[in-house]
Formats: sequence, C-alpha cells, structure tokens
Amino acid sequence: MWNESSQFPYLVPVIWQIDANVSPHVNQRANLYNVGGVPHAQWNGTKNVIGGGSGVYSAYVSQYNQLIDYPSPAEITTDFNSNNPGELTIESEVNLTDDITTTNNKIIFLLTYDYGTQQTPDYFCSVIAYEDQDFNLTSTGQTETYSHTFTIGSSYEVPQMNAVVIVQSLDTQPLIHQASITGFTGLYPSFSSNVVQGPPELQVDFTNLSLPDSIDTWEWDLDGDGTIDSYEENPTFTYGEVGTYNVSLTIYTDNDSASTSVDNYITVTQPSNVSGSLAGNWKEAHSPYQIMDNILVPADAELTIEPGVEMIFANNTEMKIKGKLTANGLVRGDEPISFTSNESWKGILFSFTDENNLIQNCIIEKATTSAIRVENSSHVHIIQNQISNNSSTSRAAGIDLLASDSIYIQKNIISNNTNTNLTAGIGCTGTTAEISNNIIVNNTGMIGAFSLKNGSDVEIINNTIANNESTYNTPYLFLIFDSNPQIRNSILISEGNLFYNSGGYPNVNYSCLSENYVGAGNINANPQFVDPSAGNGSDFNGLTADWSLASGSPAINAGDPDSIYNDTDGSRNDMGAYGGPEPYEGLQLSVNQENNVFSKLSVYPNPVKTNAEFQNIRLNLKKSARVTIELFNIKGRKVATLADEISEAGEYTFSWDMKNNDNFSQSSGIYLYRIKIDEESIFRKTLILK
Repeated sequence: MWNESSQFPYLVPVIWQIDANVSPHVNQRANLYNVGGVPHAQWNGTKNVIGGGSGVYSAYVSQYNQLIDYPSPAEITTDFNSNNPGELTIESEVNLTDDITTTNNKIIFLLTYDYGTQQTPDYFCSVIAYEDQDFNLTSTGQTETYSHTFTIGSSYEVPQMNAVVIVQSLDTQPLIHQASITGFTGLYPSFSSNVVQGPPELQVDFTNLSLPDSIDTWEWDLDGDGTIDSYEENPTFTYGEVGTYNVSLTIYTDNDSASTSVDNYITVTQPSNVSGSLAGNWKEAHSPYQIMDNILVPADAELTIEPGVEMIFANNTEMKIKGKLTANGLVRGDEPISFTSNESWKGILFSFTDENNLIQNCIIEKATTSAIRVENSSHVHIIQNQISNNSSTSRAAGIDLLASDSIYIQKNIISNNTNTNLTAGIGCTGTTAEISNNIIVNNTGMIGAFSLKNGSDVEIINNTIANNESTYNTPYLFLIFDSNPQIRNSILISEGNLFYNSGGYPNVNYSCLSENYVGAGNINANPQFVDPSAGNGSDFNGLTADWSLASGSPAINAGDPDSIYNDTDGSRNDMGAYGGPEPYEGLQLSVNQENNVFSKLSVYPNPVKTNAEFQNIRLNLKKSARVTIELFNIKGRKVATLADEISEAGEYTFSWDMKNNDNFSQSSGIYLYRIKIDEESIFRKTLILK
C-alpha cells in the first residue's frame, strides 16, 4: 500500500520507530494519539487502527477511503534543498483555501529515512528528525512560507531521505489539516568511498551520491592540492604518500553548480601501523607491514600484495576478505609473500566474497584459528604456498573450508601444523573443492590430515599425505562424515587407520596406501621417498624433507593410465605430488643470506614454455665472482650451460631463449638449475613445457 502512489495519491506515510532506530519525540507522539498497540495507524488525527494480523491492510484501506474526500482547508507546496554542506532545508509555502477554526495549530517539519535502502515497509518512512513551529494562518486566502534547517549526521544518504510537512492542531482532538511529502529537489553534491584509510599505495574507489540524477559534469580534487584530478562520475585514486588528504567535489547542471569539501577525508598511514578497512597495492618497498589491529578488505574493494612483502600481525589480530585479495608471490619470480606474527594471530578469513581471490607463493604461519578459512560461498585459489606451524582447536589448522565452492588447492606444502580437537591439515564442511599435487606431512591433530563433512564434494588428486600424527584413541588419517571424496593418484601413508567413515565412503583408485584398500590400481607398498622426515607428527620437520620418489619406487608410472593424468614428459602418471600434468614445485624462495656472496636469487617465469618464452635467472652479487649457471634434467644429466663468466658486484638478469637455443632440445618435465658463484652453489627447480 505504502508505495502505490497511483492508487493512494493522498497517502503521506510517516512511521515513528520504537525499536533500534528510535524516532525523536516518539513518546510524545504516541501519547498525543493515544497509541495502544503496534502496529498503530492514525488517520487525520481522528481515526486509528491498532493491532496486527491479516486484517490490518483492509482496515487501513477502509480508513483511507473514508478520508480521501475530506475537504482540506490548506494547500502546501514543499521544496527540499541544501544551502550548506551537511545541512538540509525544508521550505513550504502554505495557502489557506478555507478557514481554520482550531487552536494550538502547528506546522511540523520531519525528515524520514529508508534504513533498508530498498524502501522496505518497516523502515522507508522512519522519522529521524522532527521540529515544529507555531502556525498562525486562520483565514481563507492567507499565504505564508515556512522553513526549517536540519543538520544531518554523516551516516545518512540524502537519496534515501524524504521531507514531510504537516499542518495540525494539537488540541485535545489532534486534527491534521494537510500534509505533503517530497524527495530532495535541489542540487546536492555528495560522495562516499570504499575505504578512507590505509598504508601506501592506498587505492580508493569514490562513489558519487549527488542529486539530482541529471548532473552534467563532476570535478574532483582528490588530494586537496587545488588541481582537478578527475572528471569521472565515480573515480579511483591511488595515494602513495603518508599523510591526510582533503577531497572536494563540484557538480554542474545546465543552470547551476554546487561544491562540497571534506577535510582530512583520506588518511594514508605508516606501514608500521595498519588496521581497519583498506585497499590498494602493497609493495616490497614499504615492507614490513605491521598489522596492529584487525584488517578488512571490504566487499567493494581490492587489495593486491606484491612479491617480497612481509606482514607481521599483532597478537590475536585477523585479516578478513569480503572483497578481493590478490597475493601473488610469483608475479615476477621474486620473493614469496609472508604472513606471520611475532606472537600469534587468527589467520586469513574469506567470507561472502565471490571474487577470484588468489594466494600464491606465500608463507603463512603462526595462526591460531586457521591459516586460511574460506566460508559463506567464497571463492579462492590457494596455490604453491608453505602453510606451516599453525595451530587450532575447532577449525582445521591449515586450511578450513565451510559452505563454499570453486576452491582450488594446488602445489602447497602443509606441514607441522597442530590441532587439539579436529584435523591439523585440511577441513571441508559442505564444500566443493579440487585438491591436487599438495604435500601434506608431519601435522599433528585428533585427525591426522583431512576432515570431510556434511556433503563435501572433494577431489583429491596426486597428493602426498604422509607422516601425519593422529592423537585420537584409534588414530585416523581421514575423518569422512556424510561425504564421498574421490581420491586418485595419491600417496596415503599412516601408522594408524586411513579412514574413519560415518555416512560416507571414499572412492580411492590408483593410489599408494599403507593398507589394502578396494579400488582400481591401488597398491599397498612403501612409496620410497628420497629423504622423508625421521618420524610422524609436528615434532619432525616435514619442510626440510625430500618427498619426491626414489628410483625404483613402486609409485612411479603406477597412477591412472588415462592420458589426461600423464606426467609432464608424457609418461604414465606417477602417484603423489610430483606426478601428473601440474606437479608440485614447492615455494619459490629467493636467497638473502648475509654470509652468501649473492642475494635475491629467483627463476621466472616458472613454469616456462620452450616455444614462446624466455626464462630468466635474476641474482644480486655482493662482490665480483665467477657465475656459472647449468641446467640438469631430473636424472641428473646436464643439458645446457646458460652462463659461465666473471661478473662484478651488482644485480644481473641472465635470460635465455629456449626456442632458439641449439643446446636445448629436451622434453617437457622438471629440471634443475645449478647456480654456482665461485665455490658456492644453490639449486632451483623449474618446470619446462613444450
């Protein structure tokens, strides 16, 4: 009824709220009309409807229809405008068309607000401001203009507001003579932004909220220097220097213009003191970023974190993503991104974000809820990270997924995490995910590695899951509750039982297991890792172990024979993380040790295609030295020499074009660089694709 103006042209809706959005003078207005229940409707000051139930609407219409022909003695024409920023003025011209004989007459000015932004019936006409003046007109033909100016709080948005004017007697019988309602009718410059503070490079998206809709031109001074920075309606601006910035907007129509300016609207904080809502581009040059309180990437914001950035979280703080996070430590083959704490923190939480979030080549450690939590229909790709030394109680310590889909977990090492009540590895509840080519080792929890619950649809392909510890009375590697995971081409090794099944059953094929298990191509055998950790659980370091397969391993060429699972060299799939078309590569680390003669070593792009791309080896020499760079295949045979020269101190990038290099004619697969600086050597893996 309230929004059907064509059907009810004389309806002026006003609601005095008595809940969390209490209206001004609500008690006086209630007493004036003898309100006796909720909902309560007062018509003309003489008729009312009290109570709820299915008959309320028909009762309201009945009262309305009795009053539409009531002869009003006044006409009201109302304008709703702004003469100064932060102020709203209601101006009404009242003309009497008949005599008014009542006493104690008032003209009442109200502002109403739509709390729900969609004009929901409960809140679209809620009274938020209320003032009255004496009304002295009594005789036919008298005319006068009345006005009142309100100061509006910063939380209100003018497009969601209406002005209401009522001429009324406040005698014993509070008779309403006339009323009018209007939206904003003037020129009103206004704006908002997705964030207002954060460290450099702070990227802010501004939203024009000005009225009317027919604005011709917008002029923005976004950094307070007196120069126009943008003529767009909704601009984006990046703030690179620490400080506070004024923001101004001038709007133009055919006949008029208006301006507004907010002093110190944007604050760019020091990277040593980060908190609150934020967005932008975090760079290694400003690192480390000290997170002093909880931080949030809002739903309409994006944060990009570049390689080499270190974030140090204060105790008990959390990073929450509702917008978009891109943390990619492989953009240029540089250093990984680090999420850590000097004490402990709560980890990274993705909630209600349908953006394509990415965490790649990052180190995530010392979280005490989960290193990464994904919930409420969020989407994240978690690729090639080191997730270690995290702890938890009720959530999976490594990665915890709840009611989400499009989750992609690949090439991570999840190691040395602990949990007292659930799993220390990966937990899935009502979630769809693909989990491939991960190394999940030396975790200690009530359940050793996986918890899959409540209809989770999970594919587990080419993973190495070994040397985890279950503290349950009867130890288990997997908890499976009302879920049916698909496990293929994986290595599952446990001193206890592999699966605890309750209402679900894993479908396991072409996998190497520590017990006999039904399924095509499964084997019960020692996978023969090259150099595994010395024991089970978090007391043994799974990060420094070598989980690749030794020559002669029964898991080599034993995976699913379907060609879609073939290794990069075209041979049949090897079980475990190093098999398949996208094998585990591990965290790409640069070298930065004080005793070395070189630093910041990186290999990029990685993987690389031989027919189209260069591959680069970047390093920084601390002194003059002989640089020798050689490439070996996985069997240890040298296939190319990229450099052998004496170089002075400084930064170098050695590039080579495999497409036009006569020394390289090998097949796709994993290769190993040996970078030798004088007598000091370091090795780097690379994946080369045809």
